[in-house]
Amino acid sequence: MAVAHVHPLSRGSIHINSTSINDHPKIDPNFLDSAWDQWFLAKASAYGRKLLQTHALQEVLVSEETYPGASVQTDDQWIQYVKEGVNAGYHSIGSASMMPQEKNGVVDASLKVYGTRNVRVVDLSTMPLHISAHTQAAAYTFGEIAADLIIADSRT
Repeated sequence: MAVAHVHPLSRGSIHINSTSINDHPKIDPNFLDSAWDQWFLAKASAYGRKLLQTHALQEVLVSEETYPGASVQTDDQWIQYVKEGVNAGYHSIGSASMMPQEKNGVVDASLKVYGTRNVRVVDLSTMPLHISAHTQAAAYTFGEIAADLIIADSRT
């Protein structure tokens, strides 16, 4: 069972690391920087244990817990557990957020990069906040909206 926190308060950052196109940017996801995120994910993980101990799930699952193990009991132990195991779940978004430039946004509402005239970013990196669903449908939607924006711009 996977426990996920899809609306964290913690915010990461991405910065250019050099002037070379061959150098990767400096990416800091800043997972669990917020005390709320730590508390919430720890509580959700502990609740996941309770769910797995229900009769309905015990009928179909192996009954012995292997990870994190029965020794994890206190709030502090659960927080340490989530800190050691947190990951992005391969659905990262927001590295080029659509927000006002003064709030560190990268693109405007027409998906154009600030400071350019005709450079757009059309992927989920422009989503400033995560959704409570798989990101594939959102990616298709962004593509469709971007196509409409580009077509409309070409007609003016």
